[in-house]
Amino acid sequence: MASKRNKLLFDIKSLLSEREKAIEDTKTLQEKYQILLKKYQPQIDEFSTEADILAIKFRKLYKESQEAYQAGAGALAKSLSVEGHKTEDQCKEFNSNANILCKKLRGLLDKIEASRKSIKEIGEKISQIRSEIRTVRQTKIIGFEKSKVIDNLKVQEFIDDFPGKIFQEIQDFCYKDIFFKDKAGITHWDKKSGKAVISIYRQPWADEESVEEFKKTICHEIGHVIFEKSMADTERWQWGLWYQESTERNNFITKEAELSRADDFCECFTEFKINPNYLDKFDQRRYDFIKDVYSRLEEEQ
Repeated sequence: MASKRNKLLFDIKSLLSEREKAIEDTKTLQEKYQILLKKYQPQIDEFSTEADILAIKFRKLYKESQEAYQAGAGALAKSLSVEGHKTEDQCKEFNSNANILCKKLRGLLDKIEASRKSIKEIGEKISQIRSEIRTVRQTKIIGFEKSKVIDNLKVQEFIDDFPGKIFQEIQDFCYKDIFFKDKAGITHWDKKSGKAVISIYRQPWADEESVEEFKKTICHEIGHVIFEKSMADTERWQWGLWYQESTERNNFITKEAELSRADDFCECFTEFKINPNYLDKFDQRRYDFIKDVYSRLEEEQ
């Protein structure tokens, strides 16, 4: 599976191809319409003119037939009536022929209109996807193949599940194939861009079954970005109160959550993404809080 951004780019490419074909089809239909209009319009005019002449003749015959009948000339009235019906049938035939040709032209016009509508709708879809791409992660994913556990594409797939709004604040995700104290990951802020640079380090547990551990570390570091960039001072203050409560009761969701209110949030955020039921049972207040923040980020993207 490609990353969300790559999929959106693929969708745009497909839609552009579809629109190009629709434009070409419309052009072909318009050319066909002009050819048939040039061919059919004289015939339609001719049929219509003949039908009008016959309609006048029919009305005259009908009137004469009625007058003959009222004058007692039954045979003449019948003769005029027969001729009138014949004239009426001829009139209907000319009108029918004209209508058949008009219907063919209208059918082409309907197809042209439908094709134009399709072009417009495709254009709107392309605009929507382009808008979505602007909110999707622009973050660089670097070096995870070196971990021999998870590669760049799998990291991309994993983080594509997060709201794109978050990644407007993250510049790079880097894997560094070194041990760094006891840290699985570190987030620091680039002085030039002001965006987060997240570094994930080699860990002793790095083996084929530790993909989930990498994902947890990634979640934790993304949590730092949310805590610093997506939460108001009042929200961080509220979390600080809960952190103080946990400190007094010595009741944290993980050992790392004890380090600071930010780490407490990040560990809870990790459970929210990986194992939400566990967080909900541990502390519904924290669960509801993170859910509200996360929903807001989804709405803003």
